[in-house]
Formats: sequence, C-alpha cells, structure tokens
Amino acid sequence: MKKLKKIAVIFILIIFLNVLNLPILSLQNVSQASSQPIANGIYEIEWVVNNNKVLDISAAETRTGANVQIWDKCNGKQQRFELTYLKDGYYTIKNINSGKVLDVASAGKQSGTNVWQWESNSTDAQKWKIEKNADGTYCIISKCNGLYLFVTGSKDVNGANIEVNSKKQYFNFKKITTIKGSKTINDGYYIIATALDQNKVIDISEASKLSGANVQIWQNVDVPQQKFYVKYDGNGYYTIKNVNSNKMIDVANGQTERGNNVWQWTSNSTDAQKWVISKTSDGYYNIISKSSGINLEVAGGKTANGTNIQINFATNLKNQKFKFIEAGMGKKTIENGTYEITSKIASNMLIDVSAGSSEDGANVQIWADANEKQQKFELTYLGNGSYKILCKRSGKALTASEKGTTNYSNVYQSTYREKLNQMWRIEKKNNEYYIISEYNGKYLDVAGGSSENGTNVRVYTPNFTNAQTFIFEQKKYGIDVSHWQNNIDFDSLKKSQSIDFMIIRAGHGLNINDKKFEQNYTYAKKYKIPIGVYLYANAQSIDEVRAEANHLVDLLKGKSFELPVYYDVEAQENVDINTITAMCNEFCKILKSAGYKTGIYASKYYYMYKILPGKLPSDCSIWVASYGKDDGCIPKDTYKYNGKWDIWQYTSTGRVEGISGDVDYDVGYRIP
Repeated sequence: MKKLKKIAVIFILIIFLNVLNLPILSLQNVSQASSQPIANGIYEIEWVVNNNKVLDISAAETRTGANVQIWDKCNGKQQRFELTYLKDGYYTIKNINSGKVLDVASAGKQSGTNVWQWESNSTDAQKWKIEKNADGTYCIISKCNGLYLFVTGSKDVNGANIEVNSKKQYFNFKKITTIKGSKTINDGYYIIATALDQNKVIDISEASKLSGANVQIWQNVDVPQQKFYVKYDGNGYYTIKNVNSNKMIDVANGQTERGNNVWQWTSNSTDAQKWVISKTSDGYYNIISKSSGINLEVAGGKTANGTNIQINFATNLKNQKFKFIEAGMGKKTIENGTYEITSKIASNMLIDVSAGSSEDGANVQIWADANEKQQKFELTYLGNGSYKILCKRSGKALTASEKGTTNYSNVYQSTYREKLNQMWRIEKKNNEYYIISEYNGKYLDVAGGSSENGTNVRVYTPNFTNAQTFIFEQKKYGIDVSHWQNNIDFDSLKKSQSIDFMIIRAGHGLNINDKKFEQNYTYAKKYKIPIGVYLYANAQSIDEVRAEANHLVDLLKGKSFELPVYYDVEAQENVDINTITAMCNEFCKILKSAGYKTGIYASKYYYMYKILPGKLPSDCSIWVASYGKDDGCIPKDTYKYNGKWDIWQYTSTGRVEGISGDVDYDVGYRIP
C-alpha cells in the first residue's frame, strides 16, 4: 500500500511540472556534479550555431542588471568570462569587464526567464552546471531552476537575448591564454616601417608629447616622433617608447576589443604597454598586445599619411607586418678613444665646453686649442652605428636639445642617460667626418662658419660645408723644461694628466750643463713620463758641433729616452744655410752612432730660410717653434710650418699644474 502511495505522488508531481512547463529533472540533473568538466580560467563562450557569436554584456556595461546577449567576437573584455568551480559541483561565470556574474533574473523559475549580470551574492541563481555532451559541446544549466542557457528564438543576430529555457542549446568554451613571446630583436632605437610601404613608419601625431596622443603612420622624415626605444623585459615582452615624448605605445584605456585605438601614454607597467614581437616567415614582425593577444595593424591597410594604428585579430596581411629599422643604420667609422674634435674652419679650433664647466647644460662652442680637458672627448661606439661623446673634463655627454627638431637647435653637455639625443652617428669622408644627431638627423654645425673663440655649436640641416666638417685627432701634448722652471712638482704634474711627454734640457753648448737636468730626468722616470732631451747649440762650425755632440754623449751615458735627442739650433744667425744643414747632419750622425734617436729643434723661420730640411736624415725628427700670439693656444694655420714636422712648440706661455709660471708647450702627431 505504501509503495502505491509513493508511485501516486510521483505521478501527480510529473503532471504538475508539465502544467508549469518546467523540465523533468533526472537524478543526475539534481545531484551534485561528480567531476569538474572544465578547468577554472577565462573563456569566450561560443554559440555552436555560429561560433563567431559569443556571450556578451550589452554595450560593455558594468552596472548590475545589464543584459546578456550574443554578439560577433570582438575580443572585448565584455566577451570574456571567468569560470570558477564551486565545492557543490557548480560554477560561477563572472564577466571580466564588469566583475559581475551571470544571474537568472529575479531567480525566476519559468522557461524564458531573462539572464543578466549581477553583483555576486552566492545564490543558486548565480550557480551553473556545465554538462559536457558526447560531441564535445557543452550545455549550461541553472542550479536554481534546472533550465538551460538559451539564445532567445535561436536568432543568429547581434543582440539576440540570453535566457533560460527548457530546451537545450549548445556552447563551446574557448580558453583565453596570455600570449607570451621571446627575444627576437636586440634592445635599441628603431624606426618601425609598415610592410605596406617601407617609406611609411609609425609616428606620433603632430609630434605631441602628451599622454593620449594618437599613433599613426606617416612618411619617414627621420624625426624623433618616428623613433622608438624598444626594450626587452626578459619575460617575453617588449616596451616601445617614443624618443620624442618618452611615452609608451599603449592600447587605449587597456581595452582588448578588435579595432581598439592605440595611443601613447606615460609608462605604467600595465599589459596594455607590453608587446610580443614575433618574426614572420617573410622577414617582417607582428607586434602583438599582451593585454588582448591580438595584433597591431595599420587600419584598413591604407598608406595615406595619418592612417590610424589599432589592434585587430591576426590576418597574416601586410598591414599587420612591420620592419624594425635601426635608427641611424650607421657603422663603426672610428675607433674608441680620446680625441680632439677639430673644425675644418681652422685647424686650431676645437669643440669645447664653455669655461670648462662640469655642469649639466653647459654650452658647447669652438675655442682655440689650449690642451684643456674640456677640449678632449671620449668616443665610445654603442653599436647600431651610434657613438656617445663624453667630455673628458666633466664626463658629460654631448647632447642635442630636445626643445625642437628645427635648424639652430642648440648643443650642450649633460649627464649621459642613454637618450637618443645623446647619441651621434659619425660619417667618414676621406679623413674628415660629419657628426649627425641620432635624435633629429641634423648635422653638428659651427654657427655661421665663424672661427672666433666662443662661436656656438648647434645642429643644422646638412650642407657639407667646413662648418659641418670635423677631424678627430689624437694629438700628444708635451712640455720642454729646464732650470728656468725651478723645482717641478712631478706628483701634481702627473695627476693633472695634461701632458703626454717631456723634453728636458741637458745643457747649453759645451760648458754649461743644466742644473736641473739630473733631477728632472730622475723624476720623469719615476713618474713614467716619456722623455726626450735637447742641447742648446752654441756651435758655429762643424768642429764645434762635434765637440758639443761628444760632450752630450758623455752626459747621457747610462740614460734612456723614449723620444729623440734634439739639437737646438737658434743661435747661428751668421752661419750660411749649407753649413747649418751640415752641422745638423753631423750632430745626428754622432748621436745616432751612440744609439740614440735624433732630431733638430729650430724656429719656423730657420726651417724656411736657414736649414735645408730635405737634406737632413730621413729619420731625423723635426721639432719646430712657431708661436703666433703666444697666448697659450695653438695659433691659426698661418703660423703653422707647412713642411714636414713631428713636434710643434706653439707657445712659451703655457700653464700646467706642478709648474709655477710659464712653460713651453708642444704638440705632436708622431711621438714614439
């Protein structure tokens, strides 16, 4: 009897459910799920009828009660849902964009009840069973009523509503995974050209430095807004920073939708500013957003100036392919080292930092060569055709102004920070050079082509004149000393790093030995200063030369010299040109036979009118004196001896640490 009553109750329940149009649930439907059919994660939920249609929150709204619908895939966050498996065998399905969960409206029990998004409240209206079918598709079943997620009217149109229904419908879950790349190009400065037309490059609209400025393509005109510093983070992603603005290429508002705009923005380390750079089989690169997993592209495949840059699904078309061209594309043209940079306007005029300043912002100019550290520059090749140029005195970098890319932009020194306006391309033409800013493509230029001290140095459109032509020279500077310099502080002299060699006077003629010769020789050797020696010539004949030369050989016994032994010829006004030349040759013969390198010191006038240089020994070192204004600087070309010379004594009023008072300064190109 009890068994019959139980059957009757079940029969009445079935009739009641049919009247209410509710599905008849099997024991399997109402029991807890025994296993987890889909792993937790973020998914697009595709409709099997048309897998290009996915669940979507209407208008990407974030409010509670916003409707759920189907829409064509757009890669937007409103189409991404996070599945979280619960202990009771059901899932919550949370929209990534809004943070709200799929919810049966008002926990309705009727077939056809709407589905919307709602704040999480842990009710059964927000719990869903995901049931796998034999064909690999899935049904999504509400715990609160046992009804199936369903596209209203099964309409394959954008905006078709989502409800729960007694009828089954089928979906696929496409897991969204974060794309990850690898290092494919080296860190460096690049121009990024589109495969549509390699003359068109990625560009910041109107050279703006503001966050939110648009990214577009434009004709390549080699300007900073078209240059980018590309840096690998070691974890599969690159950042792409504009040189002009120091802002990052960024997916606008961090959105992931196809067609979403790309702009520049202040660095914020978000995924919207991280990119995978993936090499294609035809030698180009795809640039793929980490935040969306879809590609940077030139909108519509157009090549007109100003065409927008956006993100879109991968297509393998040219508008999604780019070439990274090294900004500069130069090559190594000069070896690393310390150089003076001489203007072709005048061979005595050097690039110089004003007043020897060590401050950031100190101006760059030209000034007469005075063997000062602010006139010496350390060149270091950075690769990619670029050099940094550091002032020896300050350690600061030659820097092109960022205030503009026009002609007349100034050049100054500043602390080196690996910025493009501190990098220079050096192009060689014969033994001369052009120095070109990697920042704006302009050429280092002496204003107005003037040779006056203090003339400004700037950048300017190339005109290949002497004002833009420079010579990199590694001259050696030295001093010649005698008892007139009294006691030299060799410690201070060495620490000053102002000289590369010293020539010490041994004596005056046959009978006068320089009273500081032994002291100067001893200390120069102690401080490892390369030295030569000279004897002031009193001789007026060949016989007298022999006597002086042999006396000098005796004086030099046991001593070694890196530079030659010189005969100082300047007191032979009444001796004819042939005799003086013969006297010089005799001195060289005797000293050479004693094992020394030899040379002759004389004024420019003597070399022009009192000595026949062509009849001197071929290995005789020529040391010539010519002062010009004698102001401590190398004089203008008119004072330079035009014949062959090895050392030029250019002033008697030089100053150097360690010596009180004036000293003769010398410059040489062929110093052992």
